[in-house]
Amino acid sequence: MNWLRLNNCRGEVIAVDAGAVVLKASEAPSFGAPTAELPLRLGVFDADEALVGVVVATGRAGTTLTLSEGTASVGDTLASVPLAQDWTDAQDALAAKQDALPASGDPTKVLNGALEWIAIAGADLSGYYDKDDVDGLLSGKADASALAGYATASALTTGLATKADASALAGYYDKGEVDGLLADKADAADLAGYATTSALTAGLSAKADASALSNYATTSALTSGLAGKADASALSGYATTSALASGLAGKADASVLASYATTSALTSGLATKADASALAGYATTTALTTGLAGKQDSLPAGSSGQFLAHDRIFRTPPKGLIHLGRWSTPTTSAGSTGEMDGRLVASPVAAVPAYVVLSAIVNTTGASVQITVGGSNLFALAITLAGGTTAPTAFTAFNLGSIPALAAVKPSITAIGGDVRGLVVDVYGREV
Repeated sequence: MNWLRLNNCRGEVIAVDAGAVVLKASEAPSFGAPTAELPLRLGVFDADEALVGVVVATGRAGTTLTLSEGTASVGDTLASVPLAQDWTDAQDALAAKQDALPASGDPTKVLNGALEWIAIAGADLSGYYDKDDVDGLLSGKADASALAGYATASALTTGLATKADASALAGYYDKGEVDGLLADKADAADLAGYATTSALTAGLSAKADASALSNYATTSALTSGLAGKADASALSGYATTSALASGLAGKADASVLASYATTSALTSGLATKADASALAGYATTTALTTGLAGKQDSLPAGSSGQFLAHDRIFRTPPKGLIHLGRWSTPTTSAGSTGEMDGRLVASPVAAVPAYVVLSAIVNTTGASVQITVGGSNLFALAITLAGGTTAPTAFTAFNLGSIPALAAVKPSITAIGGDVRGLVVDVYGREV
């Protein structure tokens, strides 16, 4: 078998598949293009550079090397180096070679495929011309030098390709007929002082028949009539009647302008106004009024240690009461389940649950909420703010008796109607 031999062929195995290995992209090209007919024998070396096996590659596609024999592991290195089997193959190949040509050869013999000298058999020349046959054939041919004045077949064909057959010229005059016809014609030089038919026709087309001028003034009558008129150049500062009528058509009578400001008055008044483009960052009066309609005029008075309750009044919490957290949904759009998920607070101290308060700005259809403390439900069942109720509502039927310090407190909307806005959840506990 013939083997593919490569120099500097070396690469690390980074993946192993059934019957194939994957090499580093930078090292794979050195493995050439082995095939089943011309395979590549490679040594397999472990991390300590010890020979641990031999593989035979019969194909490569990119970084993947197909193996017909042997296996390798991730981290092994494949390299084309002389192996014991290579020397064995070389010795076998040399043993199969002929040591020397056989003796007893001479000029009358040839060496056949079995490396044996055999006599040359008489050749069959029945398919060949002899000298006399060739001389006879050449006697009917002209020398190339005698054809110097002749066109080759290809040159003749090319030349005739631009010529017309005589039959194709049936509709044409010959030279004599053309000369006869020209004898009755004048030379162009003799017609230099004449207009051509087309020029004469074109010239007359711009002229009027005398009968068509009966309604026109003669030159003398026109001159007399124009003597009392002003030149057009003298009227350059005047408007024509039609231009004046057109201009006045777009003007208002002075009496109609009594309730309008003059240009100077308008300019003076606008001098203190801002351009519309300068107001791009400002809200209109209407937009400002609409936006402020849902806002509180101001916060009520309060003091340190108080909290802002749902009725928007600062209140003093009972002794030991802790506000653990507040969560809410948008006030301008309907809330949704999952909207409060992930929004957790850590209890700052160990506490017992005091109460949970639900309220809303708009509550047409109702909403249900569950509170988890450290992953456990604070209520056995989700608490519900009934539809139509917006005032703060407290819930105290707890499923848990304590809230550990730093426990994650997190609300979750389990159900909510289509028109619930500004839903607020407050959780309170008592420090222990």
